[in-house]
This record gives sequence, C-alpha cells and structure tokens, in this order.
Amino acid sequence: MSFSETEIAAFYDQFDFGQLLVNNKAVAKNARFWYREFLSLTKDQPIFFDLGCGDGREARLCREVFGNLSQYYGLDLSSGMLGFTRSHSPEAKLVQASFSHLPFADNRLPTVWAAASYLHLDQDQIQPALAELYRCLKPGAHGFISLKGHP
Repeated sequence: MSFSETEIAAFYDQFDFGQLLVNNKAVAKNARFWYREFLSLTKDQPIFFDLGCGDGREARLCREVFGNLSQYYGLDLSSGMLGFTRSHSPEAKLVQASFSHLPFADNRLPTVWAAASYLHLDQDQIQPALAELYRCLKPGAHGFISLKGHP
C-alpha cells in the first residue's frame, strides 16, 4: 500500500458510516445519480465488479434492478466502508484491496464500475492503476469510470 493509500484507508476507516449516512440527506438524494449509466452498463452483462464500492450504493442498486446480489462483487480499500456495505448487503461478495494490486486474474473482468473511485489516487498513480485494471479486463469488457478534474 502506498502512503496515500494508507492515508485514504485510515481516513475512511474512522467513520461510523451507519450514523453518517442516516444523518446525510445527500446520500438519499444522490442514490440514483448514475442510474441511467448503471442500466446501460448492466443491460447485457449483469456481472458487476464495483471498484471502490464505498458505502455500497451500487450494491443496493443491483439488488433493486436484479432482485439479488448473486452477480455483484465489491472492492474497496477501506475496511470501514466494506463493513458498512456488509451490514446492509451481507450476501455481497466483498474484498479489501488496492487499485494498484487488483486481486483478479488476467482477462477476467467483464464489467467494471468505478464511480468517483479513481479520483482518490494521486495523479502519478492513475496511469499504473489503469494499467492494472486493463490487465484484469476481459477482451470486449465494458466499464464506467468517473473522475473529477483537479484545479
């Protein structure tokens, strides 16, 4: 884990996500922020790898759309985030890992989702992390990655 990854994990691990989300109206308001993109990505491929699954928003969306989480896999660096996702989606397949060392075999991932995940990486970590993701993608894979530009 790089120094910045250590800092990111420590930052998110310190929160009580259950209490934080109960008191955060923005989460409920934005629960369907990427809904159209989600439906477009999963219409032909319901197997879903959520990179940077965070609070499990997409796990809840997968359950709503598909009726279960049998095809949902979530990855996050923060054990706190994974714990919160597990609390409301115990059947989700979750793994704690870094974008720089994805725990997947070469050419295996058919569909990836990374909404506001890669933005946590330092600029010099983006290219190696995307190369690592490319290693894991199945030929013809589909994905969604959102990034916010820094000033």
